[in-house]
Amino acid sequence: MAKYNLYMNGETRIHITGGNAKIGKGVFNISLLPSDEPLTKKDGTVLTNLKGTCGGCCDGCKNNCYAVKQAVYHHNSVIKAWGENTLLARENMDEFFHQLDIFFNENIVSVFRWHVGGEFFSKEYMRAVYEFCARHEDVKFYTYTKRFSWLEELDEYKPSNLVVNVSQWHNNYSNPLNYPTFEYDDGTIEEVANLPHCPAVDKDGHETGITCAKCRRCFTAKNGNRIAVYAH
Repeated sequence: MAKYNLYMNGETRIHITGGNAKIGKGVFNISLLPSDEPLTKKDGTVLTNLKGTCGGCCDGCKNNCYAVKQAVYHHNSVIKAWGENTLLARENMDEFFHQLDIFFNENIVSVFRWHVGGEFFSKEYMRAVYEFCARHEDVKFYTYTKRFSWLEELDEYKPSNLVVNVSQWHNNYSNPLNYPTFEYDDGTIEEVANLPHCPAVDKDGHETGITCAKCRRCFTAKNGNRIAVYAH
């Protein structure tokens, strides 16, 4: 039996946060469950009955995923929220975006990040995110993804107010459309080590206190821009 068993019902709702210590205040964001399987603590405790949304793109990075670490470490506060978001998006996508529309219409949102945890889990969902961003053209949206083939298939639908940063892991994608890249630096690839680095994490993998709200680089990135992040 999982510690948090979540099922769709009439009270299942969307969960949006207004920032955190790493992102900064004022950068609204939403998360889905990360990983490609139910999250589990090191002692074997299964945390949720739901699979994560990263199926098919976790190879190589799962054991070092910051979102998995955060979800496991802060499970008391994030599993229910991220799990309910995942349930809504998977099982009632129209309601998921309806609740998002209500939030955006009732609040002043300048910058919004998709998926602090989690991934685009289907092309249908990815296209729906694009359409949602286009409806809210005055908001700056940004995200990171490893859904490389879907990016190429849906490129013509991506709105101009959404910055999609390709999450590169050991040069695992040729990036033919020249999307901005966010590249993992574990010290093994000299080219990546020489790139400008995300200022939120230092060479020892410690957070510096410089937030996305202060830096702004990832949600103002242009095609061809490259930034690396130290392993953390």
